[in-house]
Amino acid sequence: PRGALLDNLESLVFFNQQASSLPPVILLAMIIYGLVQTFLTGGLLATYHQERPPLKKGFFFQQSGVFFPRLLGLMAISWVFFLVIYQGIGRLFHWFERYLGRTALSERPAFYVGLVTSALLLFLIFFLQMLFDYARIHTVVFQEKNILKATWRAWKVVGAKLGQALGLYYLILASLVIFTLIMTLFREALPEKTALMIIVAWLLQQILILGTIWFRCWLYASQIKLYQRWTETSLPSAAEK
Repeated sequence: PRGALLDNLESLVFFNQQASSLPPVILLAMIIYGLVQTFLTGGLLATYHQERPPLKKGFFFQQSGVFFPRLLGLMAISWVFFLVIYQGIGRLFHWFERYLGRTALSERPAFYVGLVTSALLLFLIFFLQMLFDYARIHTVVFQEKNILKATWRAWKVVGAKLGQALGLYYLILASLVIFTLIMTLFREALPEKTALMIIVAWLLQQILILGTIWFRCWLYASQIKLYQRWTETSLPSAAEK
């Protein structure tokens, strides 16, 4: 048997194959969420970069509006890469897994291929997310209007410091996973559903949501500091190029 872990991983990495069955309201909510997140990201990055009070003279929302078109363009480019992974690499490996499931004498080859496929796709998805994080950071830090140029230059910098970039990203990602598991275990360990326990479960859910946001902010703040240190030493004239 494949097992719940592999099934859940496959559901995540092949989410696009299931998206067509989602209600339109859910899809619309996801699109709105993506747009709002992109809008707020510009203000968040500018606040961390310039170290200014976010609400003073409307700085946060002003910067959000300034960078929104550029970050929206980066989001569109990133989705092209994600679709290449999903529709290209993902479907190829998925077909091979099904082929082995039909022709192999044992289920083990298909199981291991599916496991490797899920792990590889997850790694590539997070890796691309990290790369585009730095493209967003470069756009904000250097006020870059050309998003293709920002993407290329950011990737060059990250490529030269790939070990540090991956170490930071996966350290914070692992911390988020551990935090999520702990909060989930707490919720599952709650006794019978009394009124008090329902309130406690709701509070734990809010803590999980706020914690996830905090980890994302921590990641952006750390990435900006790291990127500024890299560009000060390796690209001293990046702002003028």
